[in-house]
Amino acid sequence: MAILDHWCNYGIRFSRYGSKDIHRYKLDKTFDFLPSYICVMDDFAKKEMQNEGIPADIIHSFGNPHFETIKNQARLVDIEKTRSRFLRNDLNKKL
Repeated sequence: MAILDHWCNYGIRFSRYGSKDIHRYKLDKTFDFLPSYICVMDDFAKKEMQNEGIPADIIHSFGNPHFETIKNQARLVDIEKTRSRFLRNDLNKKL
């Protein structure tokens, strides 16, 4: 099983090529090291992997626990107070 946590280089991760050889990978999209299961962050990642040629039946979208925590904590943030603080800091940096 592989667990992906980033939205790029989907196919090359399972090929014989490293990221410095991406041009070679694009000419030969062979997946030499394909696991039985691949867990991805969301349906976008799953679709992109399918577009690379990775079989849909081994890709499973489970979400990202870190982003779920951020989403849940966002309800506790005072948006106007935070926005005001950042805008004030930006103005001070420009001066």
